[in-house]
Amino acid sequence: MPRCSHVKDVVHVIVGLYMPPFYTEDTVIYERDFNLFAKKLIAQTDENAKKELIHFFSYHVKEEHFRKLFTSLFMYITVRMADIGNEIRMADFDKFRHVIEAIDILHTANEKLNYIHWEEFYQDGLNQLLAEHDRVLIRDHHTWFRNRVAKGELQGAPPINMDPLPYKVSYCEFPYLLNPGSKARLLELEVREMQAFNRAINRSPIIVIRVRRDHIVEDALNQVRSIRKEELTNALRVHFIGEEGVDEGGVRKEFFLLLTRQLLDPGYGMFVEDAFTHNLFFNPDSYENPIQFELVGILLGLAIYNSVILDVNFPKVLYLMLLGHKPTLEDLKEANPGLGNGLEKLLEFDGDVETTFCRNFEITYEVFGENKTIELKENGSNIPVTNGNRQEYVDLYVDYHLVKSVKQQYDAFAKGFHDVCHGEPLRLFRAEELELIICGSPTLDFEELEASTRYEDGYTESSNVIRWLWEIIHEMSMEDKKSLLMFATGTDRVPVRGLGHLRLTISKHGGDCDRLPSAHTCFNHLLIPEYSSKEKLKDKLLIAIKHSEGFGTL
Repeated sequence: MPRCSHVKDVVHVIVGLYMPPFYTEDTVIYERDFNLFAKKLIAQTDENAKKELIHFFSYHVKEEHFRKLFTSLFMYITVRMADIGNEIRMADFDKFRHVIEAIDILHTANEKLNYIHWEEFYQDGLNQLLAEHDRVLIRDHHTWFRNRVAKGELQGAPPINMDPLPYKVSYCEFPYLLNPGSKARLLELEVREMQAFNRAINRSPIIVIRVRRDHIVEDALNQVRSIRKEELTNALRVHFIGEEGVDEGGVRKEFFLLLTRQLLDPGYGMFVEDAFTHNLFFNPDSYENPIQFELVGILLGLAIYNSVILDVNFPKVLYLMLLGHKPTLEDLKEANPGLGNGLEKLLEFDGDVETTFCRNFEITYEVFGENKTIELKENGSNIPVTNGNRQEYVDLYVDYHLVKSVKQQYDAFAKGFHDVCHGEPLRLFRAEELELIICGSPTLDFEELEASTRYEDGYTESSNVIRWLWEIIHEMSMEDKKSLLMFATGTDRVPVRGLGHLRLTISKHGGDCDRLPSAHTCFNHLLIPEYSSKEKLKDKLLIAIKHSEGFGTL
């Protein structure tokens, strides 16, 4: 393929004239070979040529042709993945690397164009293969892990139990192809590998935190601060002092629930709540010690590595900042619509800004009943906002509100988070995906939950109580459904891969009686007596879920 000076002409020919329908309606490959086509597009180009290709696709290709090429490349991978079957060694991206690199060029160009929504880059064929064949994902993780060791990112111990035949190219090098479910599973494998590291060097793979309920923040803070950074990815076990019980997951969920509920309560003073969106953001005038913000960051990281879904409501801009992005006006509009939309109107105003808005380069707001004024630039109180400088004013306002005013609080929070989550694993995620991993899916699909539920101790899916139960559940309000999830699992949040991955178990708990249903939240295990009627089951179930906060009765 010609190099830089002829890239435009070559791609114009490929896209405009020689991009055939690589697949018939039944997706049989014409196969010129398609991989050979991608090699023509990529193989002979150096880094400068690839940059020119990206520039060409960014400025000189119509959306119709761009999307057509994208669809053809994606279909090729989908068909190849479907043909793999049990031959997991054939799932190596190296076998069609040039197709992936061609997609990578389109993805880079699309970041400017936005012709294709980022979720459309999830490669369904690949993600389905990873969901159905966990060993493919395990082998790919070994490849990713091995490559990071080779780069010197993971130091202190050699890889443990590595696959003897890892792939040459890891899917993680192209994270936009992986959906949140695949990425969540990768994190689980990452935890398992890091814990194996610790065992290999005689370091405990478990963190144990002991807290008193009435001093939970103080106790958690003191103990988390004593944990070495390299141990923060270990499995967490929690013990409430003075209480019996072994933490198999449920106690850990309660620990996170109680701690975040207290620390994030606006009345506690660390965070403020937007009246319209109910988003929480750092209180710029908080008197709390920065170490408490660091604790919140650590908690978010620990939750990710312990597969605990948190009930937190941060704006997307916080996740963007954690991933290294600089906040924009669009981010402020999402976090604080009133303020953000007001600044946008100032930018769009068709008239004399200075005489209409009467603003200077300063911000005045009320703190504890007193006005506080901050200059956005030197001598800002004496510089009026005009049509000529309003963009600078808005940029400085956004930067102050989201960055400078909360720098101490955010820096402590980010330090805590990055002490747990750092390096390559974090770079797998977009801000939206990071929020999904932490907060769970907003979709409550109880049909999916019903299809995946297991039954024990005499119950089957055809048992009267089970049939009645699902009829009752599907008729519930959304509030009651969330209460049921909280009762049975210890959280009303949905795992990133959906309710079908919750692994709910329902067991018979004796014959007909007046005892209420109970739950082992550690194991997502619901115990229900064999009630004599649907009405009795409904009455007992509603009493149980509405009068048992958090964790059932067992």
